[in-house]
Amino acid sequence: VLLALSTNALSLFGLDGRGGMTRYRLLPLPGWQILAAKDAAFLGVAVILTAPLSPAAGLGGALVALAIGHYDSVARWHGEVRWRFSTSASLQGSIVQIVAMIASGAAVVNFSRFVLLPCIAAYAVSTWWFGREVDRVR
Repeated sequence: VLLALSTNALSLFGLDGRGGMTRYRLLPLPGWQILAAKDAAFLGVAVILTAPLSPAAGLGGALVALAIGHYDSVARWHGEVRWRFSTSASLQGSIVQIVAMIASGAAVVNFSRFVLLPCIAAYAVSTWWFGREVDRVR
């Protein structure tokens, strides 16, 4: 389920275009709050779709997917065309994201739910760090 959703985490600002970046520049919000708002929608969908399977593993995988996806979303911003697969994130970033997402989900299920704590920490650090980058770009 998360594999199907993970591409969105790599291009959070992709469908916003240049006009979207102008709107974000005018908002009186810090960059981490803009990222957190976009992430909340992704996390909501991911948790709902993984609830019948394993919600804890879904949450862990989604948090790690977002933590890794922030780099491609902010530092390597690229516009997306609606209904076309003409642009995408880097292959290396996608592979790293997939491996980390699967590993974190499997660790939550097979070892302990306490593995969610490093997932939450990685997400929080990534949101703070790349939120500063959003502020710098704005």
